[in-house]
Amino acid sequence: MAHSDGYRYSADGKQKLFYQAWQPEQENGRIFVVVHGKGEHSGRYDNLVDIMLPRGYVIYAEDHRGYGRSQGVRGHCEKFQDYIDDLHNFVDWVQQQHPGQEIIMIGHSLGGLITLDFALKYPEKLAAVVVSSPVLAQKTPVAGLELWLVRKLSRILPTFPIRNKTSGDSLSHEIGVDSGFDADPLCTHRVTPRFFTELTAAMVRTLNAAPNFTLPLLMLLAGDDKLVDPEVSRQFYDKVTFPHKKLIRYEGFYHELFNEIDRLRVFDDLNNWLEQHKPEK
Repeated sequence: MAHSDGYRYSADGKQKLFYQAWQPEQENGRIFVVVHGKGEHSGRYDNLVDIMLPRGYVIYAEDHRGYGRSQGVRGHCEKFQDYIDDLHNFVDWVQQQHPGQEIIMIGHSLGGLITLDFALKYPEKLAAVVVSSPVLAQKTPVAGLELWLVRKLSRILPTFPIRNKTSGDSLSHEIGVDSGFDADPLCTHRVTPRFFTELTAAMVRTLNAAPNFTLPLLMLLAGDDKLVDPEVSRQFYDKVTFPHKKLIRYEGFYHELFNEIDRLRVFDDLNNWLEQHKPEK
């Protein structure tokens, strides 16, 4: 295995974004682009790398602006499209490194929403899409006075720091995952009002656009997710008319399926689905 990392500029040239790449000893001609979730960073996908890299997948991941080792206001975006533009820029660069190889995008949580939005806008860039616990609706929506205040702040103080309600004890049953997230200096424990309003609009827009989805889709949902609503993710899935789709729900699992105790079952399901969707030779 060969590992490399570095920095590339965001699509608007305003921030340096950190990326990582893992190269297997023998490639299978397929590339994963991993899109991480809210509050975390590209370095939290060791389980995915450890299990899928020996199977021949080249793996790339980038820290979103405002996350991990990337520059930018912590937990902030001026507009949700910035995530899409940065990812588009990254995917084009990855493709240049591996001409002719197909790209499979894997997005978790916030990254799942970004991935679905990206796939709806640029289906020609991808061969398939995998989303884990995508945030198409929060389990406990912000409402009432709190919602009014956040919307107000988004207009007048868009970068005002708000405590991120995500805590480790809602992520996984695996010992060490929760404390690891809370103690990780690269994890971001706040968001901004503008991020919240942009996220909310993106969830509604993406859910409504589901009938336009035209790529092979594997949706992995946590049955006991305390952060996002898996029933709304199922609504997205049910609206997708493209025939090559599959949904797997893991009853009793928490939000981070790739970090759960029984994660080997998740990775086996992922691998089996990918084997069924190999490119034609």
